[in-house]
Amino acid sequence: MLLTLSAAVSSVTFLASAVLAAKNTHAAIGGYVLAIIIGLLLAACNAWVVYKAGERVANLTSSSSQSRQEWFGRAFFLAILLWLPLAAFLGNWVALAVMRFAA
Repeated sequence: MLLTLSAAVSSVTFLASAVLAAKNTHAAIGGYVLAIIIGLLLAACNAWVVYKAGERVANLTSSSSQSRQEWFGRAFFLAILLWLPLAAFLGNWVALAVMRFAA
């Protein structure tokens, strides 16, 4: 459940930052559509990577003790929280680059 929530939050961060990039450039409706498409693509890739990384952490720690599993789980979710600002930057940057290229 927590993995799904963290994947959703980081994916929405990509989408929101891409839409804000269109807003900040005063884009027309086509720019917003392009930004939404870019944001959705980045969000889908992000969700896939987060789920795969979560599976990997679970598989690596499955034979470990309960306390070690909890420690790795906390470290993984801290990494997701630290990923959020970078996700916002990347979503904005990629959307701006694509919109400039398309214009």
